[in-house]
Amino acid sequence: MKNSQPRFTLLKNAPNVSIAVVIALLVTLGVGAILLASQIMQSGETAASEVHLRLDSTEALQSELTQAAETAHDLLMENQVQLRVRFEEEAPRVTEAFERALSTHPSVEQEQLRLARAEWKQFAKTTLASPNVAGPSNAEQWNAVREHLDRSLLIVQSIHRLDHESMTRQQTSSHRTGQQITFTFGAVLGVILAAGAFSLMRIMRTQAKWKERSVRDPLTDLYNRREFDAVLRARIDCARGRNEPLVLLMLDLDRFKTVNDTYGHPLGDRVLQAVAHQILQAVRSTDSVFRTGGEEFAVVLPNTTSLEAVDIGDRIRMNVSTADIQVAGNRTLHVTISVGVAAFPGDADSVEDLFAAADRALYAAKQAGRNHTWLVNSVP
Repeated sequence: MKNSQPRFTLLKNAPNVSIAVVIALLVTLGVGAILLASQIMQSGETAASEVHLRLDSTEALQSELTQAAETAHDLLMENQVQLRVRFEEEAPRVTEAFERALSTHPSVEQEQLRLARAEWKQFAKTTLASPNVAGPSNAEQWNAVREHLDRSLLIVQSIHRLDHESMTRQQTSSHRTGQQITFTFGAVLGVILAAGAFSLMRIMRTQAKWKERSVRDPLTDLYNRREFDAVLRARIDCARGRNEPLVLLMLDLDRFKTVNDTYGHPLGDRVLQAVAHQILQAVRSTDSVFRTGGEEFAVVLPNTTSLEAVDIGDRIRMNVSTADIQVAGNRTLHVTISVGVAAFPGDADSVEDLFAAADRALYAAKQAGRNHTWLVNSVP
């Protein structure tokens, strides 16, 4: 018996622990889904950034190549000093643009870029080695070296076109990935929330059942003594606030010890269950019935006068005394019950006083010969 209270406390707290576990699991799954989506999006952003860098580098390389080619053409056609100086300034920028493009592209495209760079170097070398005199021969020389420039530009343009196609694919893929992540995340979140809601509903139902069991008598399924104290106090407060009457019935089976001694405790339990059923059949839906002790019961009657309560008490006595309780074979057992009646606020103005008054009335009913309904104001 010493361990019953800690064990009950543990069971009572179990739903709260379960709810906390479910909430923690939901939070963990939600955070995990968010992190996964973030990683996928980050991966997509990284890939898009790499494609952007490649596309930017080939666009810059094309621009530098085209500018240098125009200067080289003018140099070979006019052979002016300022044009040579300009080409000497532009040529290193083209080389730097090749280096940037090489650093941003994968190995397959790097091989193509190296070929383009080699053609460019040959073009630049031949241009700078041209004579310092303008004339028809320079036009012939331009046509000869232009093949190197054309091959270099063709390769760069081809790679730029590939970069642009990659960018288009990446944008399409990012859009689809975003849609898929949104749909998947929504579906996963929906499943998590549905599972969590289902689990929480089960836990809450279980908690409600445990709470209900904690206030019920396990044998008769009536409310127990602990609930009786709480309900009686709450009903009196409500009756006082509404200025309404309230009646308490205290009931006790007559000679129940004889039943246990004669037929044994298993049959005694069946008698208690049968009596509880008959009491419930006799009262109203607004009334509350309790098992307050071994063979003792109580009924709280809200908004009820003493005379109405006596009628209900007599109905309970009639139901109990006429009920057939099977013993052994075809034999039946009949029991009787005594009822004490006390009213609030006429007979008592507090929980303790009302309980004591109803108990005095019950004692008077017993003294009068049992199987009676007795008003406390009729007690001599």
